[in-house]
Amino acid sequence: MDESQSSELKRGTCPYCGTENPTSAAFCKKCGRRLDGMGVCPHCGQLTPADGEFCINCGANRNAPVLEKKVFAKPRPTNTQAPAVSNGTEAVSSPRVVTPSTRASGKVTRILGFISFGSSCLTVVLSVVFSLLVGAVVSAAGVDVPGLADLNLFTYFGDAYKSLDGSDIAAYGIAGPLLGTVGVVIGLVLLVVVLVFAIRALIKTIQSKEWNLTKYGVLSYFVYLSIISVFMLNAASSATMLGVTASYSLNGATVAGIILGAIFMLISVVLDAIVNRVVGGLRSYLIQGISTGVTMILGILVLSFIGYGLFTVSVSASGMSSSTTYGIKSFSDFLFKTVNSLYYTATTEVWEEFLPYFAASFVYMIMAFVFAGAFLVFFVLMIKDSLSSFGYGVTKNTTKFGILAGVMAILLGVVQVVFPLIVAPYFFTSADVELVLPIMTIILGGIILAGSLVTSLLLKKSGDVVAE
Repeated sequence: MDESQSSELKRGTCPYCGTENPTSAAFCKKCGRRLDGMGVCPHCGQLTPADGEFCINCGANRNAPVLEKKVFAKPRPTNTQAPAVSNGTEAVSSPRVVTPSTRASGKVTRILGFISFGSSCLTVVLSVVFSLLVGAVVSAAGVDVPGLADLNLFTYFGDAYKSLDGSDIAAYGIAGPLLGTVGVVIGLVLLVVVLVFAIRALIKTIQSKEWNLTKYGVLSYFVYLSIISVFMLNAASSATMLGVTASYSLNGATVAGIILGAIFMLISVVLDAIVNRVVGGLRSYLIQGISTGVTMILGILVLSFIGYGLFTVSVSASGMSSSTTYGIKSFSDFLFKTVNSLYYTATTEVWEEFLPYFAASFVYMIMAFVFAGAFLVFFVLMIKDSLSSFGYGVTKNTTKFGILAGVMAILLGVVQVVFPLIVAPYFFTSADVELVLPIMTIILGGIILAGSLVTSLLLKKSGDVVAE
């Protein structure tokens, strides 16, 4: 090797790993980094010294998160760089950009886009309107009994308290109405927040003429389901004896809202996918699409389990059998009835034995309510974040909210398994506690937790984890 060749290889030495490269190379053949010590600014896409904290072109902090927005008309840069392009003096690389795949063009696209946009708007409107109509009716032997004990959202803003005079409070307590009111308020606040953001997005959509509100349609629908779940958790109460069942069930307006909302939400999602096709890589799109769809289904199942109640107790005696399902309100009523009865009839020993169970029962109700509420919040946030970045990859927040939602579902299932086993033998003699739904809640929570982690790992391998 002559002196000139040795000099060329020295000039091509990688400043990061020390590997020698030809002088014509722009990137190291071993570590893949630029040989000129430059890097691409994640904010403006221009070359800037890799050891600098700020970009010399736009002045942005290179370590700051890149706040990117899904805009179909503009390409989205990824972490992968394209081969170097020579400008005659030195090799300059430009970031590889992922543009939306070929979109359907012409009048059909516009029509499908407007139908998707209109369906999203209808989903938001239906979710808001039918949330105000959420209610339950009492059914006995399969026949609705209107007026017997009808419940709706407004019950928790007056009627639930008006019926409680002094003696009723002593007998039934006020915990059920209070928790019901808190749950309903949380649900309505979430709905108002979604509505406000949807209106803001609608204004921006009209200005930019993108005509896309799919995210807010899906989000509002799941908030609507969350309101139903919390409401039914408070209203849930059923008793079966000798084949005759009396229980609360959703009223017609609530069922209609669930069906209509689901139809328009699916129309908007499917048409949005058809019109916009794959924005990022097909692999990323499929992984995230399957993950989001499965998580939504699992979340709906958990919501239904939450709305079903806390636990079911079955008692058999003298050839007769009965089973009762307790929600927050019904268990609170039972608990305070027991307090009222024992207060006047029980001996001091019995009363002292009862007090720890009473305190534990009240703490249990609070814990179940908190875990259920936390699951609803994290689940909705996960869906919102996943839809925001759909087609590009996942954000760290998506994984974080998914993990938290899974943990809350597991904790809810655990307290629903452990507590009834401790309490049932004291309050219900010769009773069996059904644990199928709590165990299923734990399993589904574990799947959501594991799925969030697996999805994140799969997309990290393909470089499809985007900044928040």
